[in-house]
Amino acid sequence: MSTRAQRPLATIIAILVVAVWIWWEQRERGDAPEAPPRSAPGEGREQSPPRPGGVIAPADPNAELIAAWRAGKDGTWVSGRARVMKVLSDDLEPPRHQRFLFKVQPDLVVKLSHNIDIAPRLPLREGDEFEYHGRYEMGEHGALVHWTHRDPGGSHSGGWVRVGGKTYR
Repeated sequence: MSTRAQRPLATIIAILVVAVWIWWEQRERGDAPEAPPRSAPGEGREQSPPRPGGVIAPADPNAELIAAWRAGKDGTWVSGRARVMKVLSDDLEPPRHQRFLFKVQPDLVVKLSHNIDIAPRLPLREGDEFEYHGRYEMGEHGALVHWTHRDPGGSHSGGWVRVGGKTYR
């Protein structure tokens, strides 16, 4: 191939490399657009979580939560799977919430707060495995996942918790 014919190919490759590099940098900084919240099973197509970048292992079921925690992104919708570390007493102030802790990694324990005035109580004990979809916040007492129920106001799709194959909204 002549030098003249190689120039357009080299230009295209250079543009692709720069585009991928810019995309990767935005993703690492959290500037890339977020995926929309996912619906509970049975509400349209289940989407798989976006592939995390950086040091989070793609196989980590809590990659979305870890990424939101590391980036300090309150209000991010996250999904994952974990085991109940400790069942806490219910918060009886209206609206009432069932609360429990789960460990995502050695330095990240998360409280899940599930509204039992809107959704059914979860049949969970310490050591039980569960899946969740809710909204991540960093509260004054640490990491929190809430909005694990339907949204009665209809402003967003809401969240859910799945225990033993049954989904609670």
